[in-house]
Formats: sequence, C-alpha cells, structure tokens
Amino acid sequence: MVTTYALWDALKHMYAPWRLESTVAAYNPAWMAAAKSTDGGGEDYSFYVEYDIPGRSNTFAVAQRNAGRVRHAKFAMTFADDHSVIQIGEKLLAGSNTSAKAIRNTMKVQTDGALTALRNSCGRNMFGDGSGSVGAISATAALGTTTLLFADALDVVNFHEGQQLVFALNAASALRSTTPLAVTRVDELGGSVTLSATPNSLAAGIAVGDLIFTEGDYVAAADRLSFLGFAAWIPTTAEFAANSTIFGYNRVVNRTSLAGYYFSDAAGGDYAGFNEDDALQLAGEYISRGGGVMNTCFMNPFRIRRLINAIGSVERYYKKVPFTAAGGKVVATLGYEVVKVATPAGIIECIGDRNCPRDSIYAGDKDKLQVVSISSVPHWAGPQAQSGRPMESALAREFRLVAWPQFGIKRPRSWCRFDFV
Repeated sequence: MVTTYALWDALKHMYAPWRLESTVAAYNPAWMAAAKSTDGGGEDYSFYVEYDIPGRSNTFAVAQRNAGRVRHAKFAMTFADDHSVIQIGEKLLAGSNTSAKAIRNTMKVQTDGALTALRNSCGRNMFGDGSGSVGAISATAALGTTTLLFADALDVVNFHEGQQLVFALNAASALRSTTPLAVTRVDELGGSVTLSATPNSLAAGIAVGDLIFTEGDYVAAADRLSFLGFAAWIPTTAEFAANSTIFGYNRVVNRTSLAGYYFSDAAGGDYAGFNEDDALQLAGEYISRGGGVMNTCFMNPFRIRRLINAIGSVERYYKKVPFTAAGGKVVATLGYEVVKVATPAGIIECIGDRNCPRDSIYAGDKDKLQVVSISSVPHWAGPQAQSGRPMESALAREFRLVAWPQFGIKRPRSWCRFDFV
C-alpha cells in the first residue's frame, strides 16, 4: 500500500521551495524585479530609509557648527498573512493502494489551484495600498440586479466563482455589511460578475464607487491586512494629505524623500494631456534631479500598447532573469518582455505587468525595491506539512500553503507615480 506520506513526499519534491517561489515570480514581473529577503522574524521588522544628509560648508567653523547625522526613517514593518488551504478527503486517500496516480494527480490539481491563488494575491498586492481591494463598483452599476460592473473592467480578472465579497465606502471606512455576497458567474469579456443576491438586498447602503474586498481581507475600518505595495509607498496627493503615516512613521517631514514623486494628468493641471512617453520623461527629469536612477517602469499592458503607439519605433526584447535558490544556486531562468525608452535619467526598461492598475505608471530604480518575508513566499506550513493535518470538522486532511511578506522601497525618492485620471 502506498502511504499518504509517500504520496505527499513525492508531491513535495514536485513543489520544492524554489519551485513555489519561482512560480510566483514567473507570473508577476514587479514581484520578480524586487530583491528578496527571508530574514524577517518576530512580530515586526525594522526597515530603514535614509531621507536626509548632514549639513556642510566651505567654511570649516560653519560646517562644524552645523554638524549632524544622516537622517533615517524607521518603519516598523508588520508581516501580512496570506493563506491557501488544500483539503483531501480521507476516503480518497484510503484508496491509495489501488489508485496512487489518481490521488497524486488530485493533490497536484489542488496544489496548483492554491498556488495560483497566492501567486495572484502577491502580484496584485505589489501595486496595492494594503487594504486588499480587488476593485470598485462602476458608476453605472445597477445595484438592484445581481450583475456587478466594475469601475475598471480589467479588474474582472480578480474574481472567481465562489468568491465571497464584502464592500466599504473606501479603504478607511467600516464594511457596509459583514454578510458577504458570493460570485456565481464571471463574464471576463463583459467586465462583470453575477452575485448570489443583489447588493440592495443587504440593506446596507452599498453604493456605486464602493470598494470591493474578498471576505477576510478587510475586516475593520482602515485595515491593512495585505502587504503594502506601490500605492501605499507612493500615494496620491489627496491620500498623503489624509494619512501620511505607514508602519507607524509619519512621512510628512519630507514628502518626496519618504513617499516618492506623484503627478497626474488632471484637467487644468500642469500635466494635462500628457501621454505615456510624456509621463516617463517627467519622471526621469525629477528622479535624476533628485540624485536618483531610473531604470525600470511598470505599467499595465494597456499602457504599453499606448506607449508603443506614442513613440513609434521601439526596441523590444525578452529579458532573461536567473532565479536562485537558497545558497545562490541558479535553479530556473525566468523572463519578461521589455520595451526600451530613452529619458532624461537614461535608458529605461518598460515592463507590462497585468497587476498594475490601468491608469497608473510606476517608474524608478528597481534596485531600491525589497520584499522581506518570514520564510519563503509561499511555503508549506505546520508540523504536519508532510502528512497533512486531520480535520476535526470533516473527514479530510489539510495541507497549508502560507505567505508572510512585506514590501518596501529603500529610497522612495528614486520612484515616481503618474496617474491618468
């Protein structure tokens, strides 16, 4: 008889730590670009950002009088929790003596699904504000029907059948209701989903423009249960004015050094009418002026297409990136399509990332990006990770994939965000 342990041991080799990690990176270019550190530990992690330098003078006495120290901001990072649980029935496992291959295939399918869920979560949260929002209700949505339209139709890829949804006015407000609505159907081309009941049926005041969350990702007002991505590190002007603090540190002492550059094409503003190339030139000008380097830009494939149309002939190539496991051994070669653009800060690589919001561009120095985590992302968890944990509420065993990451920008002034509003 083939034991459950033997089956899982074989599967564990198929999903070795480096393979789990590389699968997340392979589908998420921004995640791939960030340096990784697995030395996170405890409840928090001290992440330091240098934001100011000592004074100086051509006159020694003045320099001595104004002597100071390099100023650092200390961000007390807390690690996000992300889980996906695989459940395999004991009855199926008991048949392993006659159908080991079938059981292994079942476990593989379940593992692939769990890994895809975590992979998508990591990629999406790289550009998020930590709230875990997966979209917003369209201004044209009819809330008396079960069809839900999104403010950005591209967000439909964040939804799947059976997903439980909750709603809030914004990322600082309490949930409209703790009763979730289930997704029963997804229409990707139509940019909509069908719900188990109408939003109005909850009598909770759900309104157009409300943010949408997967149940459990946003529980109380202003929750930041997901890791903080680009949107948190480089907020809009209004967002920074409303709340300039992340990880307990108030960045108001120096907006650009601690929260990057932010611009938009708002009507009547200095940059109204800017296209994608204009935005990159502006970002390059400010980042280089601030002593930074700009070598990378992330944008939605929609914007990549518009960029190509705006500048005409471009150099495109497939960039190969070696993926290393513990000990520095190269275990896989990943890659992504790159478009090269000349800017005041030099030649940069423009990368299409499906997770980047359609109307935002993030450009800067990729060497300043850092993902810190407790263990690898993701990894098998628990003392019974090899044989599975017997469930108390069902005749089945659980296998758990978890991720405990956090994201930071070591020099925010080397990054710029441009929004098309």
